[in-house]
Amino acid sequence: MTTSNSVSSLYQNLLGSAWGELPGSVRSAHLAGVERRGYFRVTHRAGRIAGHLIRWSKLPAANNQAQVVLRIHEEDAGQVWERRFGSDTFSTFQWADAGCLVEYFQCWELSFELQVMGRALLYKQCGARFCFGPIRVRVPSAFAPHVSAIERDQDLNRVDVRVAVKLPLIGTLITYEGHLEVEDPQS
Repeated sequence: MTTSNSVSSLYQNLLGSAWGELPGSVRSAHLAGVERRGYFRVTHRAGRIAGHLIRWSKLPAANNQAQVVLRIHEEDAGQVWERRFGSDTFSTFQWADAGCLVEYFQCWELSFELQVMGRALLYKQCGARFCFGPIRVRVPSAFAPHVSAIERDQDLNRVDVRVAVKLPLIGTLITYEGHLEVEDPQS
């Protein structure tokens, strides 16, 4: 595991020349070995089924202003993204596969095409697999969870983030949005 403050080669490799089009603050938010802090609002869909799915998935509790800590660690051929929302920790593992970013949590592998649009990094979901140990089963998009995410430059020291998770037949399960403080990439 790398602990130095190094730019994420994972995102840089996936984006290629588009990496340089991102604002320095967004690129800085992807430094491995750096602790990022900020505040997010976490909202949930109401209802018994949604509540069970949120608890089973170990997603963060609803909170109007959760203090957030993000740590990114290089590990093997990917990265561990550890997000702490107040006292709740939500970790995922990310790696590259066939030109897409793949993110694993619980029993899901979700694939994203990364796109730079204006001053923002967009995560466009392009696949989902349900995992049973070593067995991966591709799930058609009509039956899979759908995650949309964006990271947008607010200024040299702040990045706005918005993530929404939608489920078939249920709708939006959870949304978290807020900002992370980053170092001025020019310093």
